[in-house]
Amino acid sequence: MAVAIGKGLGPAVGSYARARKQFKVPIADFGGVQEALAMIASDGYVSLASTETMNAIVDSHEAPMVLSSIMKQNVTERGRVMINHGMDILGGAGISMGRDNLAGPAYASIPIAITVEGANVMTRSFQIIGQGLMRCHPHLLDVVEALEASDKDAPARFLKGVGKMAGHGFSNFRTSLTLGLSQSLVPGFLSKKDFVQTHEARLKRLAANFALAADLALLLGGRLKFEEMFMGRLADCLGATFLGYSVLVHYAQHADKADAGLRLVAEHAMLRLEKEAHDALLHAADNVPKMPLGFHVLAGSLIRTAVKPIGISLHEAPSDTLTKDVSDLLTTLKSTYANEFLVPAIYTSDGIRKTLMDALPVCLQADDIALKLRKEKREPTSAEAQIIKKADDFRDAIVQVASYDHLGAVEQQEGYVRPAIAQTQDWLPHGIRAAVHGGNSHRKIPRPGPS
Repeated sequence: MAVAIGKGLGPAVGSYARARKQFKVPIADFGGVQEALAMIASDGYVSLASTETMNAIVDSHEAPMVLSSIMKQNVTERGRVMINHGMDILGGAGISMGRDNLAGPAYASIPIAITVEGANVMTRSFQIIGQGLMRCHPHLLDVVEALEASDKDAPARFLKGVGKMAGHGFSNFRTSLTLGLSQSLVPGFLSKKDFVQTHEARLKRLAANFALAADLALLLGGRLKFEEMFMGRLADCLGATFLGYSVLVHYAQHADKADAGLRLVAEHAMLRLEKEAHDALLHAADNVPKMPLGFHVLAGSLIRTAVKPIGISLHEAPSDTLTKDVSDLLTTLKSTYANEFLVPAIYTSDGIRKTLMDALPVCLQADDIALKLRKEKREPTSAEAQIIKKADDFRDAIVQVASYDHLGAVEQQEGYVRPAIAQTQDWLPHGIRAAVHGGNSHRKIPRPGPS
């Protein structure tokens, strides 16, 4: 559903923002709207890329339960974020239900996707890490099986498994420090690499950071399953890291055939995902559950050192310039990104979507003409006036919402009066008369509620 929202909502809301004007300016030029549009484009691309990666895994006859949980929780949540931003931009056009409402049905349906098969709250705070550690740790299952075994070699296998777990933790800490220091202290370490290599190196370090945090979390033993806030933060890091790898895979597969727009949206997505993972680990480091002998303080310090080896963050949010450029992917024709990756999967042959798709190039052309006329201080030519008139007609059609004289068969009956209106008509004359003429003083006078 998130993929459908990203593909169906992104180009449509972008066209709407270009057509809709406030203070004689397209709302697509407002900074706040550009932030929302960039989030729709970015999360839409994350949902698209990760879904294609997951489909490829399933097509290979794999059944990755933990990845399925990550996808369900992360992608449906991003679908909710996208539809909320879309509703903010559409305003009344998203609230007034009818055939031309692009967002209302999805807005009403997204809680179903989030709730089905277990709410995202439980998936994030319990299932991903609670099941993931046992299924994905390279040595934990061996230790558990040794504990449950009764043969004479079980103690030796247990000690061997514990030793391997300790070695795994030290290895992750060493990798975290090595990559963290090289990426922060060596000048040009990442700038010399291409887009995929740069972000792959960052994800590799974040993966090592997460693995260390997961190893230290095992020291909680059985208490870990009750520390759901802590597990939720680890799940945030793991989910963002997996989505980041999915974005890189999709970008690498399509970069040579796409224009610069794909690079822009992939960059925006990667910066956000890396910062999400980074911040989740820092939050986890600050909130390690209490352990005997105060070991939670040491565990938090180790995680924090691995994530920020020199005390400064290596991850920043997307810049305002990049955010504006990404929003332009949905509101202009500077890039073919939307037409190549989003629009082909959406029905645009008629209805409001066709109107929006047809309106975008006309409104862009009309805006360019209007800017030219202001600079040259002249009236439009007949050809220019026709384009402006056509754009105005599109704008007028797009901002209209469905209206009805009657709702349903009951209201179409002759003489029908809505109960609320009939009650109000009954209240006001009698109530006001009683208040003015001192009627029954202890009789409550009904008052209409707030409008």
